[in-house]
Amino acid sequence: AGQAEIRVDSMGRPQGPLQLRREARPGKAVRLTIDAGLQRAAEQALRYGITTARANESYYADGGAIVALDPNDGAVLAMASSPTYKPSVYVGRVDPKKIEPLVNDKVAKEKNYPGINRVTSGLYPPGSTWKPVTALAAMQEHILQPYQALQCTPTATYGLDKQEFRNWDPYVNQPMTLVEALARSCDTYFYQLGYQFYLEGDRGRNRMQQWARKFGFGVPTGFDLGGEQSGLIPTPAWRKKHFETDWDRAWNPGNSIQLAIGQQDIQVTPLQMARFYAMIANGGKLVTPYVVAQVEQPAARGQEPVVLRRYAPDPPESVGVDPAALQVVRDGLYQATHSSYGTSSGVFASFPVPIAG
Repeated sequence: AGQAEIRVDSMGRPQGPLQLRREARPGKAVRLTIDAGLQRAAEQALRYGITTARANESYYADGGAIVALDPNDGAVLAMASSPTYKPSVYVGRVDPKKIEPLVNDKVAKEKNYPGINRVTSGLYPPGSTWKPVTALAAMQEHILQPYQALQCTPTATYGLDKQEFRNWDPYVNQPMTLVEALARSCDTYFYQLGYQFYLEGDRGRNRMQQWARKFGFGVPTGFDLGGEQSGLIPTPAWRKKHFETDWDRAWNPGNSIQLAIGQQDIQVTPLQMARFYAMIANGGKLVTPYVVAQVEQPAARGQEPVVLRRYAPDPPESVGVDPAALQVVRDGLYQATHSSYGTSSGVFASFPVPIAG
């Protein structure tokens, strides 16, 4: 910033010329990995999704996030969070009213925290998007053979108290391979895997979580802008430390069963989940998300800017997962969007670009 001084009287009236003390110097420009068209589409889709959910009175959504990564190197191509704010509220003379939702806790809560980037700091139970984690961990631990059939039932009962756990679809009752279980998102199939982890004793009750950490959960992704939440991968040791009564501190069958479908205590960020799916897409390598591509010296109109520094992405790291197991999960996610019984085939099957998820 530059600096200039002017003498004024007690009424603020100028009493002399403006004297320049320091010349202003233009800053350097930062070029991002963001694709402007994709960013615009993400922001529009987020607004549309929230509006539609509320209008349908099915999900009273009042916030959300979208993030798109290049699965090969982790470049962030789009990152949208809602509700949000215009950065221009900090430009020039700051209006205290306009920045109130960003600095006043009470107003921020009323406005649903527009200052939070939900992509990196929003913590959510991942639900069925977690099932590929369970599947890969189960295959790696030889709890599951991918083409063995397990029964997908409307309900399943576990534990000494005969606790009943339901499938989201009460009308399915048939044997399934892993590919079909992923495509149909069968809860009771994955309950069985969670229970098998529980039956493995102390070691088994931590193994799914250990694989989850290898897949990038429970720790920051290393995103270059920072401001990340680590999330929570619950373990028997965590329950013992954070709960008071013996019953709550115990790791019961239901804890492993609920974890297998991404529910109960688990929390992840959208960026962590996108990174995990990028790993599935690229063949088993964990990328480090980044958004700063290079720093440039702005040039005169019509001339190319001078690149002062380029930021190369961190090399992707192999997570050590069996490629055959990974391919089974990829097949299941593709069938989820293309098979007649896939949970999202009604939306994605006719897309001009092949979608899996």
